[in-house]
Amino acid sequence: MRQATQDEVTNCKLVGNVSSQTKDKVVFNRNTGNVKEELIVLARNKAAELGANAIITDGEPRYGAQAFKAYLCES
Repeated sequence: MRQATQDEVTNCKLVGNVSSQTKDKVVFNRNTGNVKEELIVLARNKAAELGANAIITDGEPRYGAQAFKAYLCES
């Protein structure tokens, strides 16, 4: 599973949309980089369940949640 760009998935099949959510604040705001990485890992896991092998972000993370598009690309 890889995180791709829009250009890399032009010849791939869209298999679905996935979203992920994690805590972006415990008592204080969490490191933005850590939150983004957790969101990507969670999205990859959900996309794999759909049979996808690539994901692209669908907007910016907001309040600890982010949407992704899951694609199946030929190798």
